Amino acid sequence: MLFILLGGVMIHAAHLAEATWLAHTAKLDAPQDPGKRERILLLVDPASPSAEHPPVELVLRRTGALVQIVTAIPQAERLLRKWQPQILVIVGWFPLLADWCLRLRRQPPTFRLSVLVVGTSISHREAMEALDAGADAYLSAPLTPQLLVAQVQAMLKRAQGWALERIGDTESLCLDPVAHRAWILGQEVRLPRRMFHLLYYLAMHPDHTFSIAEVAAVLNAEKGGYMQPNSVAAQVYRLRKVLAAVGAGAWLETVHGFGYRFTPQKSTKNIIEISAH
Repeated sequence: MLFILLGGVMIHAAHLAEATWLAHTAKLDAPQDPGKRERILLLVDPASPSAEHPPVELVLRRTGALVQIVTAIPQAERLLRKWQPQILVIVGWFPLLADWCLRLRRQPPTFRLSVLVVGTSISHREAMEALDAGADAYLSAPLTPQLLVAQVQAMLKRAQGWALERIGDTESLCLDPVAHRAWILGQEVRLPRRMFHLLYYLAMHPDHTFSIAEVAAVLNAEKGGYMQPNSVAAQVYRLRKVLAAVGAGAWLETVHGFGYRFTPQKSTKNIIEISAH
């Protein structure tokens, strides 16, 4: 009888703790002005045994944002059009997502959408596939609530603060963040959001040498973000491949022992104008 009573007390305590957590989350999510709050769309793969979306949803609500959950791509597309969230969080990666994410990057309504993938296992191949498809960040499970909240908050700040200023000219290098279009040596190239953001930042600071930590901060668009050094190298390598494909691979240099430097070709148009004076 004593064991039964103790067991009942423990079960009751567990439910009470869960109820307290839910009440705390509900307070954080209590709407003050829904029109001014950030919006997060959570896409969960129902076939993934590790995709425990209720805890992820609760953690995301701790950011103070509104959260909607869907379990299929067509549902996600409808909400992306109508609800226009700032962040798409994908829990559980499956093959169809790669083509879908690439398509989102080409469509004007969603090309600036921030995408975070929460993998259900430690898989280097899965992480590279998600980043190549245009994901802004990849976190592998298991992960702490604090890390997830920090990453999402960093992405929300980036969505609010990125200046939308066109720079350069189409003869040498031109980047238009409003249209999400890039021209290198007269050729237009397509870039995933994260790679475009990195190139845009480098172009704003030509001839400046950045450390690996500084490049990681740019990629996360937040000083408190974290990215492993090998992930930074992978992103720089992909950007250099894009530049090399149009004859500009030498613009992005590796400064051994320190980091990277971006030295784009000077526009001959500007040189002619300066010479004329």
